[in-house]
Amino acid sequence: MTGVATRRSGELPSALEAIEGLLEAAPRVLLCLDYDGTLTPIVARPELAELDAATRDLVREIAGLCPTAIVSGRDREDVERRVRVPEAFYLGSHGFDVAGPPPHRLALAVGDPYLPSLDAAEHLLRDAVTRIPGALVERKRYSIATHYRLVARASVATVGALVDDVLGRFPDLRHEHGKEVIEVRPDVAWDKGRAVLWLKDALGLADALAVHVGD
Repeated sequence: MTGVATRRSGELPSALEAIEGLLEAAPRVLLCLDYDGTLTPIVARPELAELDAATRDLVREIAGLCPTAIVSGRDREDVERRVRVPEAFYLGSHGFDVAGPPPHRLALAVGDPYLPSLDAAEHLLRDAVTRIPGALVERKRYSIATHYRLVARASVATVGALVDDVLGRFPDLRHEHGKEVIEVRPDVAWDKGRAVLWLKDALGLADALAVHVGD
């Protein structure tokens, strides 16, 4: 795996520093893995992030040992197609879309009521960023990612202002900042963490330790 948790000044401590004690105290483990920057390196464009065969085999091996979930901001179907480990659970769109393998057949779609607003906001964002070289709008089912990794540093603030302007028209949407990306998503109290807690409950794993490897 390419992502390694380290402790930096002012940040939360890394669980890896105490992982042995945590595992000893937990009767079961639910392992949650991010995709971009963890299972794959960070790349210039999201479609270039491909999982190598050795990492896929490792994920499949781990999924045979304990419940394993791929938790990503990507669309669930997209990350499921890229990972191709049928034994894993998939939490896509920042936890707004959840599905599990047989025999569980879990399914959760939190963002359906917000699709009309997301569709309209996507249209406005695509039109707005055409004036900024390097800006890229990536539509996911329950979110819209505006990437500025390839934008000139002097124009980054302009990207943020454009997103803010569009969001002003949709009170049911909000935005969050990621690694050189601004994510627009439904303004509802739901995220990756809540989706993991939902999964734990659905699987009857209330006493399990949820370990998340990612950023």
